[in-house]
Amino acid sequence: LIPKKDPFGLPIQEKLLTPHEIHSRIPIGISNLVMECVADDPAKRPVDMMNVISRLDIMIHSILSSKPKIPAPTIVPTKVNVAAINDFFPFSIK
Repeated sequence: LIPKKDPFGLPIQEKLLTPHEIHSRIPIGISNLVMECVADDPAKRPVDMMNVISRLDIMIHSILSSKPKIPAPTIVPTKVNVAAINDFFPFSIK
């Protein structure tokens, strides 16, 4: 990142918006990881891509395991009104 400079050539400190401030559906953990990756101080950035991948993997598993399981639909047999069907269709059902 190249900082903007004031008329005297000094860097202007701007507050960067975090990803979750731009789009509220982005999880805070991912937002924090992105902000660490773009930190000005290299010592505050993740050590390597394996660290980033590992943290993303943990976040993905946590997100997927927290989603509610949708139960399979229950099929309930019902009695068919054959007379109503016969009135509707031009052929008869036996």
